[in-house]
Amino acid sequence: MYIQWLLLIIVIYSSAAILLFILNRTAYASILPALRKSLYLGFLLFLAVCFSLDLLSSKDWPVILQLTAAAVFTDLTIFQTPNLLKIGTAEFKHSEWIEQTIQQNERTIEYMRKKSTAFSLIIQEEEDLAPKDCSYQDFEAYKRCILQYTGAYTDQFDFHVRLYPLEGEDDYRFSSSILHAMNKLETIFNLNIPDKQETVEQLKQARVQTFEEHAVAAIPIYGIYSCLLVVSAKENPVLEIDTHHIINLVSILEWRMQMEKGAAAGDEQPGADGGIV
Repeated sequence: MYIQWLLLIIVIYSSAAILLFILNRTAYASILPALRKSLYLGFLLFLAVCFSLDLLSSKDWPVILQLTAAAVFTDLTIFQTPNLLKIGTAEFKHSEWIEQTIQQNERTIEYMRKKSTAFSLIIQEEEDLAPKDCSYQDFEAYKRCILQYTGAYTDQFDFHVRLYPLEGEDDYRFSSSILHAMNKLETIFNLNIPDKQETVEQLKQARVQTFEEHAVAAIPIYGIYSCLLVVSAKENPVLEIDTHHIINLVSILEWRMQMEKGAAAGDEQPGADGGIV
């Protein structure tokens, strides 16, 4: 009877492990060593209980060998999954998920390298790519220049950019302005932002917020104007490196705009004869 109980426990344990693998491969791969150790620990405890209750003795070594074979077979077939092409060298595939994760990480690293290269080229050609006659006399002119300049980067990765002004003479009105922008994002992108008040506080502290598994990123800009720059992805996610590059491009353009305005103001200083120098 005890043999049937052990086999039943092994079947239930293996079924639970397979179910976890189907539902959450990440969790399964992370606790796989613990699952294997627990299998053998449970098997040893079962033998110890059987010996203590005189259900097994040293004379029952054929039965013990059969039970051991059952535990080892379960480990090999369920948890280690032998690679039949490499069985002669005793190599096993612990999880296809691990290999897939490595491949995904390699693709991500290569993608980030491309993004860094794109940003570097924009900086090298900054003189030619910077919008001409940029002005920040009003927000619409400022917005047009920002979208044009950041577009040199975002267009390469099929991102869409929106810019929302943030206004308010006091903290309450400013927070309400951010909250209004959050409500717009929920409507446009069909988002569900569970704790909008906390999101508002994070944005007030100039911390980038991402939604829908990085499909949408909200970048607070507090420079010449206070605004919320929203980047949405059509295919690949908006990575942290993207937000850093966009923030740097905005900073570079604002610096250029202020320098040009300062230079223009210097050219218009009156000379000693009352004329323009």
